[in-house]
Amino acid sequence: MTSATSLPTGSPARDAILGLDRAGLAERLASGTAITPEALAGFSYRGISLGMPEWFDRVVWKTFMKSFRQEGGRVRGYNVRMEQNGIDGAVRPRQKRGKPWIFGHFDVRAPKAREVPQACGPGVVFDYGLSPTRDAVVSLDGTPDLLLGVLYVALPGRSFRTPSYFTLERHCAGVPWDPR
Repeated sequence: MTSATSLPTGSPARDAILGLDRAGLAERLASGTAITPEALAGFSYRGISLGMPEWFDRVVWKTFMKSFRQEGGRVRGYNVRMEQNGIDGAVRPRQKRGKPWIFGHFDVRAPKAREVPQACGPGVVFDYGLSPTRDAVVSLDGTPDLLLGVLYVALPGRSFRTPSYFTLERHCAGVPWDPR
C-alpha cells in the first residue's frame, strides 16, 4: 500500500453541487473547465453518485473512490468499491477475497472530436476500453481538486448521456490501494 495523505473534504463548493437537480448538474457540466490527465496522476478522489434515484444509490453505491497513476506515457485509473459510511464518513474499501475491491480500470485521455455528448464542457474522458460506457469529466473550479462527471454510452457515430452524474473531490496524494 502506498502512503497516502488525506486532504480536506466537504467543501462548500462540493456541498452546493450536491443540492442540484439533473438540469442544474447539466448546466454545471456544460460550464466546466478543462483539466489534463496528468493533473490527476498520483492522487485518489472520493466520489459521490448524483442524479440517480435513492433506491439505486442503496443498491449500487453512493460513495466510491477513483485512483489515478502515470503508466509510461499515459494516465490510468480504476474504481475502488467503498464501505457506505455516508458522504463524509470514514473511507474504507470494501473487501473482496480479503483485498480491496478494485475494478473498472480505465484510460484518462482528452476527448476525441464530437465524442462527448452535447452540452459537456471541455475536460477529460475516462475510457473503459471495450465497454461502451465512458465518463466525461470537467473541473468545477479551474483546478483538479473538484470535478464533475457524467456517465455516457458511446456507440458508433452517436453518444448518449445517462442520468448518472458524480463528483470527484481530491482526497489524498498517492494511490493507497494500488492493484499492482
